[in-house]
Amino acid sequence: MKKILSIALLLTLILSLAVFPSAAEEKNNVLSLDTTEVYFEFGMSGSGVSHIPENIFDGINVYNQDDASTFCDNRLVDGLQPYLDGTSQMFDVMGNSDVKDTPYYTGMQFKLDKIYTVDSFTFYSDNAIDGIPSAGNIDGFDILVSKTGEEGSWTVVYSGKDLLCTKKYQVATDEETGLQTTYITAEFAPTEAQYIAFCLTASRCQHADALMEAYGLECAGRPDYWRLCELEVYGVASSEAPATTETPSTPTEPGRTNVMAIAGQTKLIVDSLPGGWNHKPERLYDGVIDYDDNDSNCFCNNVIPGGADSYTSGQSKHFNIKGEEDADGKYLHVFQYELGEAHVVDGFKFYVCGAVGGTITCNVDGIDILLSEDGENWTTVYSGSKLLCSGQYKIHENGDLKTTYIEADFAAVNAKYVAIALTDSRCQHSAELKAQVGEEHDINTRPDYFGYTEFELYEAPAGTAPTTTTAAPTTTAAPTTTAAPTQTPDTADMLPVACIALMLAAAACLFLRKKFN
Repeated sequence: MKKILSIALLLTLILSLAVFPSAAEEKNNVLSLDTTEVYFEFGMSGSGVSHIPENIFDGINVYNQDDASTFCDNRLVDGLQPYLDGTSQMFDVMGNSDVKDTPYYTGMQFKLDKIYTVDSFTFYSDNAIDGIPSAGNIDGFDILVSKTGEEGSWTVVYSGKDLLCTKKYQVATDEETGLQTTYITAEFAPTEAQYIAFCLTASRCQHADALMEAYGLECAGRPDYWRLCELEVYGVASSEAPATTETPSTPTEPGRTNVMAIAGQTKLIVDSLPGGWNHKPERLYDGVIDYDDNDSNCFCNNVIPGGADSYTSGQSKHFNIKGEEDADGKYLHVFQYELGEAHVVDGFKFYVCGAVGGTITCNVDGIDILLSEDGENWTTVYSGSKLLCSGQYKIHENGDLKTTYIEADFAAVNAKYVAIALTDSRCQHSAELKAQVGEEHDINTRPDYFGYTEFELYEAPAGTAPTTTTAAPTTTAAPTTTAAPTQTPDTADMLPVACIALMLAAAACLFLRKKFN
C-alpha cells in the first residue's frame, strides 16, 4: 500500500512541476529581443568606432578588450577636466540640462516592442584580472523604467553608487576563454515598462584611498571615458496592451503616410561607414526634421574614410549597394533600412542640413535612392547630382530654424527595403557654387563630412498599382532575422488546469488510503 501511495504522491509532484514552470523559465531578457532599439542618448560624445550602443544588448556578455564588438565605449560630452572639477553639465533622464536637480552625467534609453513586467537586471561592465576588477569600472548608475517614455513617467528601480571601491562588483569567468567580466545584478519590485534607461551618476572611481584599500588600484587616468559590455533586463510580457504608437514630432505632408516613421518597425541593416561621432542612423526616421546645429540629437553625422584630400583627389573608398568595399562601386556611403512590411510608395523627402540666412553651403551634393521588395533586386527611383551648386535644395522653415531638403515623386514601387546611397559629398564645383550661393562661399574645407537629418518615404494612395521592374539582381543576400526568444506560457493562464490536476491527484491519494486502511 505504501508503494501505491508513493507512486500517487510522485505523480502529484510531476503534475505540479509540469504546470508551474520555474521563475527562470518564465522570464526572458527583454532587451535581447530583435525589436529592441536605441531610442535616445544624451550627454555623451561617442568614442570612435566602438561607440555602438547595440553592443549593449547583443547577447555578448563576455568582455574582451581586444574585440570592440563586445562592448560600447562612451565619453562624457564635457570631457575630462569638468568631470574632475565637478562642473560637468548634468541632465535628467529625458536629456534636459536646464532643469532643477539633474542627477546624470549621461545616459541612454532603450525601447521595447511592447510593455513587459520587469523585475531584475544584470549589468556587465569591464574586465577583471585574477578576480580583481579594472579601475575603469563604472562607479555609479541608475536603472529607470517607463511605460510611455514621456517626461515624468520614469521610475528609478535601481540606484548604485561607489560601486567599485565598496566592492559591489562580482566577477564571472568564461569557461572557454578564461576571460573575466565584472557584473552587478539586482532584483526590484515588478514594474511595467516599454522603455528602459541606463543613466550614469559617477564614471570611474575617484576615491583614491578607498580604491587602493579595496583592490590596491589607482584611479583611472581618464574618468570621462566609460564602458558598458552588456545590459540584461528580465521580465515577461505584460497583460496590458502595448503603449500607443508615437507619431512623428513633425507631421509629414497632409494625407501622406511616412512608412519610415512607423514606430518599432524600421531598422538599419547595412551601414558602410559605421562609427564616428554622432553617427546615429536611427535619427533618419525619428520624426525630427528640423536641423539645429546646437542640438546633436537632431542629425546623423558621417565621415568619408581617408579625409578631405582623399575625397577631392577621387581616391576615397567606394562601395556597392550591399555596403561592401568595391573598387567598381558607385557609392561613397550606403545606408540600408528594412521596413516592417512591404508598402507601395511613390515619393520621398530627404532633409539634409541647415541654411543660414537662406544660404546653403554644406549640403550633400549627390544621392541615389533605391528600393527593393526582397533586398536583392533594386530599383533606383531617384538619382540626383550637383544638388547644391545647381540650386536644387528647398528650405523648410520652423521659426528661426531653417532645414534644407530634396523631394521627388516617382512611379509607384512595392518596397520593403530602402537604400540611401551617397554619390557626392559636399559640392566641389567652385564656379557654380559661387554663382549659386555668392562669392564669399568658396569650396567647403571639409568635404569628407556629410550630415543627414531625416528621410521620409511616402505611401502611395490606396489602390495604386506598383510598376514592375526588370532590374538585374545583385548578389546581396536577403537580410536574415533572428527568432525572438520563446515566451514561456503565463502561469496565470495555467492556474485552473494546475488546480484541477492537484485536486484529482489529492483525491486519488485519499481514495487509495481509505481503500487500503
